[in-house]
Amino acid sequence: MFKTLKMTSNSNAIDYILIYLLLAISGNHAFDENNVIIFGTFIFSSIVFFFRKKTIDIFFLALVFIVTFILFAQTLIFDFFPVVTFLGFYVRLFAAYFILKSIGVTFIEKFVKVMLFLVVVSLIFFVLLNIIPSFPSYMKPFALKSMEYVEPSTNYFVASYYTPLFTFRYMPYNPIDFVRNPGMFWEAGAFGGYLSVALILNIMRTGVFLQKQNILLIVGILSTASTTSFVVLMAISFFYLLASSKYKLLKTVLLPIVSILGFFMFTYLDFLGAKIEDKLRLAEDPSVVYTTTSSRFVDALRDMEALKDHELLGRGINKETRFTKTDKQSGYNIRTNGFTDHLVRFGIIFFIITFILMYYSFDSIIRYYSNMSRLFSVYVILLLGLILQSETYFIYPFFWILLMFPSVYKVDLNNKIRKYL
Repeated sequence: MFKTLKMTSNSNAIDYILIYLLLAISGNHAFDENNVIIFGTFIFSSIVFFFRKKTIDIFFLALVFIVTFILFAQTLIFDFFPVVTFLGFYVRLFAAYFILKSIGVTFIEKFVKVMLFLVVVSLIFFVLLNIIPSFPSYMKPFALKSMEYVEPSTNYFVASYYTPLFTFRYMPYNPIDFVRNPGMFWEAGAFGGYLSVALILNIMRTGVFLQKQNILLIVGILSTASTTSFVVLMAISFFYLLASSKYKLLKTVLLPIVSILGFFMFTYLDFLGAKIEDKLRLAEDPSVVYTTTSSRFVDALRDMEALKDHELLGRGINKETRFTKTDKQSGYNIRTNGFTDHLVRFGIIFFIITFILMYYSFDSIIRYYSNMSRLFSVYVILLLGLILQSETYFIYPFFWILLMFPSVYKVDLNNKIRKYL
């Protein structure tokens, strides 16, 4: 018995390490730009995968085949074969799959626990940052990676210090009153996106919106002061009430309240309605796409221009083909809108397939746990569409896992029948 407990304990520790490594190579620049760590994560996850005698299923093979077909077609169209880029892509994709399959049906539960740990750690530093603005400068000796630059939009000096558990951002000449919480990721908006996914998955697992774990996740989201994450949080609460079969009488009262509260937050919080209106106004000028202006809406316009003549199969995942001549001439070869970025990289065909697979993936979770209406799967697709507006998440391996859940969360009809006997 003690031997079994010890093996279980060791297995759990390995699972948490795998999830942490997955998150680290999905948004902490000290890790996601380090090829040794990325390849090491792939090797470690593959060893665990084969040691636990897992097998590669047909669903994942089909996904790999479709992606490979798209990438091969792009290679022929552009007459360009970026070997290193393709190798890096497949290493990340297989690492994500090996991690999910190795951990199995406890993946969501353990992922949420890792995110809760990161929230607690981040809130400690978040408070210190807002009490002592110069605190990040003291953390520089502990940083695994340091980035210092001048922010083009504000002309302020910015220094980012990446540690394994928190990203410290130092802006000594920026007269801001509030420092946002980036967690371990590259910015606060990214942390908000991962927390939103954790909240959605935990709701699907438990069928409950307001419980201790979710409240802590919500506090973490609020500390990011991310426009997109706030909108997503309001949408999650609204869609949960729509899809929930519980408290029907209370739901009729809460739905209007949530809607009105969301309207007032959007109207009176500067970083919500006012910020979105400013970005939309900026995007109304067609010439802005030829500048270095950074904005989600402007980047969406740039991506629509880039997609022309490559609508079906996209422009590819390498910078050489992903960005147009205009992008290269302007010197602006980054994107901040993950929704349109994914569309441009893979084209309309795979873009549609992505959302079909996401629906099927989330539906498999709901059918497995049987705690939510399957209608919630449709709402989650809308929520993911919102989340993708804020960051280019699909360049990181974690978000590819959102397509792979059917490989793990499979419904056993016999067990379901026994459950209700």
